[in-house]
Amino acid sequence: MVDNIRLIDVTKRFGEVTAVNRLNLEIKQGECFSFLGPSGCGKTTTLRMLAGFEDLDEGEMYVGDTLVSSSVKKYYLPPEKRGFGMVFQAFAVWPHMNVYENVAFPLRVKKISREEVDRRTREALANTRLAGLERSFPGELSGGQQQRIALARAIALNPRVLLLDEPLSNLDPHNRESMRFEIKDLQRQLGVTILFVTHDQSEAMALSDRMLVMKDGVVQQVDTPVNIYYNPANRFVFSFIGLSNFVPVEMADGKVHVGGAKDAGFIGKQTQIDKSVFSSHKAVAAFRPSDVVFGETGSIGGKIVRRTFLGELVDYKVKVGEHDIRVQKNRRDVQLKEGDTCRMDFRRILWYER
Repeated sequence: MVDNIRLIDVTKRFGEVTAVNRLNLEIKQGECFSFLGPSGCGKTTTLRMLAGFEDLDEGEMYVGDTLVSSSVKKYYLPPEKRGFGMVFQAFAVWPHMNVYENVAFPLRVKKISREEVDRRTREALANTRLAGLERSFPGELSGGQQQRIALARAIALNPRVLLLDEPLSNLDPHNRESMRFEIKDLQRQLGVTILFVTHDQSEAMALSDRMLVMKDGVVQQVDTPVNIYYNPANRFVFSFIGLSNFVPVEMADGKVHVGGAKDAGFIGKQTQIDKSVFSSHKAVAAFRPSDVVFGETGSIGGKIVRRTFLGELVDYKVKVGEHDIRVQKNRRDVQLKEGDTCRMDFRRILWYER
């Protein structure tokens, strides 16, 4: 049986606030799927409904052929019967138990045999790189190791689905990056379906087979990370995923220039311009800092007002008229300094109504 997860017209309200609004979604078995969006967008509420910690107000949810919640049929399957594992933002480990006991305890509660508890516990510890630390206590371990305990405890239950609610947000940047790759490797190794909630777009991009971007309880786009990055469904998705520039522009004689800076030159090639979004000859040009190209014959001119060293990258702020454009280039490719003038072209521009 294929354990695809299906959400059909799922809605959740808290008083007058609609936290999730008519969500329709299918997540494939074995997929790493991320819910991404700003705080309050509805992503954690969706995860809690799937886990059974919140019940829906409208709609239905299935895992494979198993109905887990339905407003129409007045049915609700308790969390402990859904076969899910969950890892929270807080490490949620028991400080008075050693690593082994932290992982083994939930299995013992289920009245599993001693031999099976030991086998599952040791497998989970090995899969999360905790073998050899069985007798250590959480207070003796790093934050990353404590989060691995929570992960090991969840996978020891042999879950159909693993729910991760911002599990890396309390880690330092080094451990956070390391854990991203470990979670992805674990998912490939075990073949478990992972639902990952985060507001960190770099985490979602690194982990996801597909991802969903939400805003105010409404789905904005569901797609692969690559497609969402290069083909955002709307301006909000463009702004939320990756670094972005939004520059007011005006059209005159069929050519487009930065608003109030016609003397600086024209932005974009004629083949790039989407004239359908221009209202009263005005629109917004959107592009990534990495899509700006410096060159002596660039289409518009500006002045470097800030240069910030970021290791392999250099981050520039370029003033064009009254507007700032952010540019990122490899430090070996560009030697411009603060105060220098420059010319720019653009590999890719998206156009939005102003």
